[in-house]
Amino acid sequence: MGARVASVEKALKILDLLANEHQGLRVSDIAKAVSVPYTTAYRLISTLEDAGYIHSIPDTRRYTLSLKILHLYRGLNRRLNLNQVCFPHMLQLMERVGETVHLAVLDDGEVVYVNSVLSPRSPAMYTEVGKRAPVHCTALGKALTAYLPAEAVRSILRRKGMEARTGNTLREPGEFLAELRWVRQRGYAVDNEESELGVRCVASTVVNFLGEVVAAVSVSAPVGRMPLEKIPEVAKRVVETCDAISTHLGASPAQIELYREHAE
Repeated sequence: MGARVASVEKALKILDLLANEHQGLRVSDIAKAVSVPYTTAYRLISTLEDAGYIHSIPDTRRYTLSLKILHLYRGLNRRLNLNQVCFPHMLQLMERVGETVHLAVLDDGEVVYVNSVLSPRSPAMYTEVGKRAPVHCTALGKALTAYLPAEAVRSILRRKGMEARTGNTLREPGEFLAELRWVRQRGYAVDNEESELGVRCVASTVVNFLGEVVAAVSVSAPVGRMPLEKIPEVAKRVVETCDAISTHLGASPAQIELYREHAE
């Protein structure tokens, strides 16, 4: 049993090596890197090649990963599909706060809505899946850009502009960067009637196993159902939901904490 485990370990090391070597590696190079005899390396490589996970590059005596590796990636991608992972948590959040919940990602400097759980209450603050929105006047946009370098944020604002949607919309890059500092200090973002009069939103960040912000979740409600004094309570629920999703995506507690206690 121990020998079989050791062999698997060495085979996985070979796959890791080849993943970082786009030109491929010779058997002798692999044997040296994995610290095994040439004959052992050759047997491991032959096994992986027979299984279809690596192949030899003609006329070079080098081996590289095959496209079959993508089969593993597709399986992982399905498992970690954002909608699939997030939906149960979003549904639970909607049931707790009684308001519409949105999931969004950052794409080309804009917020893109990828899922929603609609509140049964009327009016419900629904945004169509696939719709794009600016970052400067949305809670989701603030959450998604809060941890980007300042120059990257300025670049987005230069390219996309800072259209005034309401009298509360931030219009200056300096104001927006100050708002992002506020977001980092508290771990959540607020849209206080900045995109649409009569609507408030609270959002926070979703982190993946690399510790990267990959999405944001928000709660949207009419101002009458989300007075300013209720925002901390809603924010607590949103942050808890984002933390649960992040954990499901493989983020460690330490990685998540970086986005919850980042006061400057």
